[in-house]
Amino acid sequence: MAIYHLTAKTGSRNGGQSAKAKADYIQREGRYSRDRDEVLHTQSGHLPEWAERPADYWDAADLYERANGRLFKEVEFALPVELTLDQQRELVDEFARHLTEGERLPYKSGAYSLFQPMLPDLNPVVVLNDEHVCQIVLKFLIS
Repeated sequence: MAIYHLTAKTGSRNGGQSAKAKADYIQREGRYSRDRDEVLHTQSGHLPEWAERPADYWDAADLYERANGRLFKEVEFALPVELTLDQQRELVDEFARHLTEGERLPYKSGAYSLFQPMLPDLNPVVVLNDEHVCQIVLKFLIS
């Protein structure tokens, strides 16, 4: 039976957060590459043309956002275990599009199984930016 879980958080420079670190965490790259959780699906969307790689965008968010500005919003939710892995991936992508399409907010989404040997689980995270963080360069981020 599906269990409801949805959490929304914001990350700010003031709070010691980093958009790039959050994107690395979702992708399990950089210092998070040794995490035991298995990355099952990641996707980025609505990135500006100047961002050759998603990491370029998140680096710029950290660099150009004002000192007390919000770097990203994070939405974490549980997926119904009754769905197949492909259906869960499709739901993650559809929800990310639903959250970001209206304003074409840049985002990074990811789904991964938490390393809990007794509890197979898929934990999706969508990070997005709702501000035009780097107005001098271009519009910016969800995370």
